[in-house]
Amino acid sequence: NVSKIEWYQRRVRGSSAMQHARRLFSSKSIRIPPSRFFSTVTEPREAWSNWAQLRYDQAKAHSVNPPVQLGKLGNGLRLVSYPVLAPTASLSLIVHAGTRREDSQNIGTTQFLKHFSFKDNLLKYGLQLVRDLETVGGEMTTIASREALTFHVEGTNRQSFIDVATSNLRSILVPEFREWVFKSVQKSVKQEALRNESDPIVALLDGVHSEAFRNQGLGNPLAIPTYASHHVDVSDLVAYCNDYYVGSNATLVGRGIDLETLVSVGHDLYMTKGNEDTHPESFTTNYVGGEFRIPSSKTDTHLLFAYEGASLKDLKAQASSYVLQNVLGFASQWTLESFPGTGASGRLSRQLLGSNPWILRASAINQVYYDSGLFGVYVQAEAGHGAELASAVTSVFSRLKDISDAEVSRAKALAKGNFYRLIENSSDNLAEFLGRWGTLNKAVSPGDYLKEIDNISRNDLSKFVDQILGKKASVGVAGDVSGVPKF
Repeated sequence: NVSKIEWYQRRVRGSSAMQHARRLFSSKSIRIPPSRFFSTVTEPREAWSNWAQLRYDQAKAHSVNPPVQLGKLGNGLRLVSYPVLAPTASLSLIVHAGTRREDSQNIGTTQFLKHFSFKDNLLKYGLQLVRDLETVGGEMTTIASREALTFHVEGTNRQSFIDVATSNLRSILVPEFREWVFKSVQKSVKQEALRNESDPIVALLDGVHSEAFRNQGLGNPLAIPTYASHHVDVSDLVAYCNDYYVGSNATLVGRGIDLETLVSVGHDLYMTKGNEDTHPESFTTNYVGGEFRIPSSKTDTHLLFAYEGASLKDLKAQASSYVLQNVLGFASQWTLESFPGTGASGRLSRQLLGSNPWILRASAINQVYYDSGLFGVYVQAEAGHGAELASAVTSVFSRLKDISDAEVSRAKALAKGNFYRLIENSSDNLAEFLGRWGTLNKAVSPGDYLKEIDNISRNDLSKFVDQILGKKASVGVAGDVSGVPKF
């Protein structure tokens, strides 16, 4: 109950006091005289600055690179929490049931289950699954790889989204293989197989894996062969789910979700314990090496030349392989002058494309698995240069032992930039990164991995080069194979 004049006077005096305080803050120390608005404060400006900087650094560290938290439920389900501060959150259920689990009787099962993810199941209709997710502004993807089948859900960082994501993941784990739905999925799988057969890169990757890891799980094709789409039946899918859709064979990753909430989500999935022998820690693979060819007339020459690379169990070797991949880089005749930063100053650009205009593109390949890997180079060249192409590619590997400090520094900078772009452009890449390390009971955050890259030296790269060159090469050639010698 004050008059308008009194209210106005208080506002003026208050604003004047605030202006006076701001002027004092710019001095060496802060001294605010007594008033009806302020108490006496005398404190060195440096102390306030240090305190503010400390709180800022703590908040920034927690938002940019929070510590990874690990957990494990009684059913064997492993939990990986990355509570980064962000407006979105994601849940990823990584079921270690990739193509390496398949055998000659059920080849292609992983691709079938990928297509069944958003179909009717025992708990929800497919339309209901999609509608519930869109109601909370979410999206969902399923990714099939050689080592896992990943169900990734992303949406706004709210409890309503977490509830819906948990419900959808729980329903996906109990698929229903109705006959008419199975026929629809079978048609989609066959169309995907036909598209893959026309892609030389897919054929080369599958072929080189079959030679490098002959008669072993990693040698199974990632792209389902056309014939396999007719060999898989419902009984294969049911048996596969019963064996591998279990807690001891899965990892739950939460980005922007704390460990306590993730424990609750894990319990709500109602996964059975299963057999611990199915966990990826039990994977063992023997690298063999070999060569294969897919001849085709009137086409370019496609060459994939690789050695056994680093496994996920060795963090130092894995970081070294990533840096070496950036030493080689990526380049093509179409991007060489148009897109700087894509590897135009790498060795493949300088040693292959720079002096051989008939080479169309070249890229370093770095496939990392739990127990092995593949590191090599893919090159596409015009037809009629088979012998020259083989000589140029083998020369790149023989010269890898001589790497300068400047190259190492540039490659590490590129590796860090590419890694950050990889995990920022797609949250499922971040989930895969966290989940794979978490599966091995290692709490490795993106910041930890970047520190490991910073610690890589020229000597580390030399050791890794000696390690890969000590094994037999795995080579695949497609298209015009004339002139390409036997390796």
